[in-house]
Amino acid sequence: TKKAWPAKIHKQNSIKVLRNLLLTSKGERVGQPDFGCDLTDVIFEQDMSKIKNKVEEIINEAVTNQLPYILINDIFVTTDKRNPNTINVQIEFSVSLQPDIFETLLLQFNTAGA
Repeated sequence: TKKAWPAKIHKQNSIKVLRNLLLTSKGERVGQPDFGCDLTDVIFEQDMSKIKNKVEEIINEAVTNQLPYILINDIFVTTDKRNPNTINVQIEFSVSLQPDIFETLLLQFNTAGA
């Protein structure tokens, strides 16, 4: 059980750090003006095809530059069938210490009133 504990902590930490990176706008963090990305700015585009491509580009760039130990496997951008005002961004990733174990992060954005 000792070996599983650090892996579990590393998994939880990587999910939190990735979520924090993607939900933080550049310039928002004092002392780290380059931390974050402009994901929330793109989510409110009207054209879903533009949103998907731009979201993938922003996430890949932010992770490569700021969290290089996180390896992005896939990114899915969809609208919620029950609520068309919700955009789901699902990221499948692993960490360099365990590249064969994939984790999933789901971010949901409500675009109503945008």
